[in-house]
Amino acid sequence: MSRYTIVLLLIISVLASLAGCGQTIEEQMDQGMQNAKSVFNAKPEKSTEQANKINFYLPSGFTKETSSDDTNILLSKDENAFVLFINPNESNDSERFYKALKADKKANIVKEQTFKKKNRFGFASVIKKEDKQYEIIVSSGGVKLTTITKGENIDELIEQMMQIVRSVKITKK
Repeated sequence: MSRYTIVLLLIISVLASLAGCGQTIEEQMDQGMQNAKSVFNAKPEKSTEQANKINFYLPSGFTKETSSDDTNILLSKDENAFVLFINPNESNDSERFYKALKADKKANIVKEQTFKKKNRFGFASVIKKEDKQYEIIVSSGGVKLTTITKGENIDELIEQMMQIVRSVKITKK
């Protein structure tokens, strides 16, 4: 074999292996749900941020934008905006956010999973929106985090969103 043939075969081999690394949206959603379950069942991350009386963990790349009150905090990562909603009147086993989602007949839920452990309830859901966009909702008890994404890195977003909601602690100050 000539040198050029070897180089060409090597380039084709690298390109073929790179093409195989990309996951479909469905595969990303499946992986995201598995990741969320692991995070839900694990010990919560330690708080790295505070907004009013709320302490929570922010994964790398996330920024706290503003907090309009004690229950709504805006976050961002790359081009995505997130709304963190805390209902301090709900217990850790509250299913209020999940029941509200299920009651919304217009929601085009393409993937969802619920999680239960001891006295805790949570869920992760992906809703198909217009223009190839997806709404991701992740909740644990009375804490809910939502975002709308173009479908890139859904698995990573679901996992990080669960890390955030699981870490929320309300201080008594």
